Amino acid sequence: MASNFVPMETTSPTKLFHIERRDNISILHLAPHPFTQRYESIHHEYNAVMRQMEDLSPPYLVFDFSDCRYIDSIMVGTMAQLTRRARTLNGNAVLVHVSNQIEEMLRSLMMLESRKAAWQKYPSLEDAIADLPW
Repeated sequence: MASNFVPMETTSPTKLFHIERRDNISILHLAPHPFTQRYESIHHEYNAVMRQMEDLSPPYLVFDFSDCRYIDSIMVGTMAQLTRRARTLNGNAVLVHVSNQIEEMLRSLMMLESRKAAWQKYPSLEDAIADLPW
């Protein structure tokens, strides 16, 4: 698949995600500590991703945990809602670069195998893109 790299935002300490777009894939690079973000920031970024998905056909989301060391239930809920919306639009979402600690957190929140999300994990972004469509 040819890639048209389009940086959607610059990295900021107040951001939940750094969003990168490649064709119909939105790569959401999670902040190192997304749980420190305020509700307004989370809500704003959630809405921005939801709007972007309307322009993608079908929308594919990649949650990249390369820099993320911790997540909380609010972040997981946000990811689950974005995933459900992508699936409603005939797309999907996957996880990449998930550390053992993050995987255990997702398991403890019963989100890794839950019907709400049930994300597939990939070791790298390249592996996830090579396996499209999910």
